Amino acid sequence: MTYSVSGSYFESCNCDAICPCRMTDGVVGGRSTYGTCFGAMAWRIEDGHVGELDVSGLGVALLLRYDDDEPGSPWTIALRVDAAGDESQRAANDELRVHEDPFDWELSGNCAFASRFAYASE
Repeated sequence: MTYSVSGSYFESCNCDAICPCRMTDGVVGGRSTYGTCFGAMAWRIEDGHVGELDVSGLGVALLLRYDDDEPGSPWTIALRVDAAGDESQRAANDELRVHEDPFDWELSGNCAFASRFAYASE
């Protein structure tokens, strides 16, 4: 399936900057600042399509929890898709089996990063 999406990207968590638990340039991260990291990564798609489906104007968030002392995989992740989509966009969301939630953000963490993105399949 072909896709092309571009827009704004934002991430934030409760760690002190720069987030010590994240992998950077292939180097595995260390312990989080407070033992458990709670964070969110969000994409606002300003212009985009997935196949023939227009996804412009929608948002997606990846919510995460990282526990330093949890055995095995320390990550818990949930994907949330903007509920503002039209009928065809919501149907595609059902295919992905992710949750729809309204987006209501309040910045309260210490570590935050914002940038632009553009992803496309070949």
